[in-house]
Formats: sequence, C-alpha cells, structure tokens
Amino acid sequence: MIYKLIFVIALQLFAYSAFAIQMPDTPFIYSEGEAEREVQPNLVDFTFYIKTFDENPDKAFKDLQKQSLELKELFDGIDISDENIESYDIDKTTVRETDDNGRQLKILGYDVQQKFNLRLSDLNKYKLLMNKLVSLKNVSDFYSTFDVVERKDIEQQLTIDACADAKTKAEVMANSTGGQLGSVFAVSEKSFGSIEDAFGLSSSNDRLDRMFKKSAYKGDSITFVPSSIKIKKRVNAIYKLSEK
Repeated sequence: MIYKLIFVIALQLFAYSAFAIQMPDTPFIYSEGEAEREVQPNLVDFTFYIKTFDENPDKAFKDLQKQSLELKELFDGIDISDENIESYDIDKTTVRETDDNGRQLKILGYDVQQKFNLRLSDLNKYKLLMNKLVSLKNVSDFYSTFDVVERKDIEQQLTIDACADAKTKAEVMANSTGGQLGSVFAVSEKSFGSIEDAFGLSSSNDRLDRMFKKSAYKGDSITFVPSSIKIKKRVNAIYKLSEK
C-alpha cells in the first residue's frame, strides 16, 4: 500500500513538473506564424496493384506472373529504370463462401496480388504510364502523391518566414497592450499542448500541416497532374512580455 501511494505521488509530481516547464512564470505572449508557397510539382510517388483471382491458386499465380512480365515490358518501353521501381512480396488470400451468420464455408477461389511503387521525376512519363496502365486488366487501386524534389530547401525558407511572421504578430500584440516584446521563451513547429488547452486554443495545427504537406490523387481512369501544390509551414512561439 505504501509503495502504491509513493507511486501515485510521484506521478502527480511528474505531471505538475511537466506542466510547470511548459508554462512561463512571467507575463508572456503566445503567437502563431504561417508561411506558404504554391509550387509546380516535379515528383510523383505512384502505387498500384496487380490482382488476380481463380479457383485454382496455381492459375491465379501464373496470371499474376504474366501481368508482371507485361508491366516490365511497359516500363522498359517508357525508359523507367529498375531503381525507380519497388515491388513487394506476393500475397495470397483464400476466399470462402460465408453463410448469414458469418461462418466460413467452402473455398470459392484465391486472390493473389502484388503491390508496386514508382517514384518518377519526369511527369510526362507518369502521364504516359497511367494512360497505358488503366487499359490493362488485373491492374487497379492507383494512388498518386505529388511533391517537389526541392521540398527540404523550400520548407527551410518557409520556416524562417513563419518565425518572422510569428514575431511580427507578437510585436503588434505587445505594442497594443503598452508592453514591450522580450526574448523568445520557446518556439516549435508542434503545438504547446498545455498552453493551448489553458487558453482554450485548438491544437489541430499539426494535423493541418500534414494535410498541406503533399497533394494526392486517387482514381482508376483519369490521369491528373495538378498544376501546383501548396507547401505550408506553421510555428508556435512564446515571447516574454515586459514593460516599456
């Protein structure tokens, strides 16, 4: 019993310490900064599946192998090198008949599938490939994610711009209250959960940043390349507030 009591007290002290670290003990200003840029994509990550079905598992597997060979010829014809292609292990699933109670009955056949992932920096090759793939049987579940090769450099500059935006907003708030903006107490791309909760602010910024990270397209019959994608960075900053 004594050990349990000590453990509970320790947990309470740890929670209090974590909260105290996040909350400054001096007047402060909490500010959010944003920066974004529209850029033309020059990179695509593209996934799709070969899926076959047959009552005979050997026949289903041979159909998949045949389709894989046709794909290899297609890749070579468009000059897509092997280093841009990633294929995954073949997966086989037994398909059974089920009754109204969900009980599995006799075997109906076998699903055999293999996933492919391609990364292409030539979007013309992507469009040509898509136009051919959609006409092939047993090929489905296309998913494309568009990006830019220079994302890291762009995000670094956007982070600088977002920090400047946060400071500008904080200075406006400080001047409007008759105070003076002091040194930065903390800055992060992630939300300060305890502070935001204390002031009733939403902590969904991280989810929004992930939404803006890339532009994706999913479809089985239309080749679509966006003219631009949006890259966005958001920072959260805490500044000390002092009197003028």
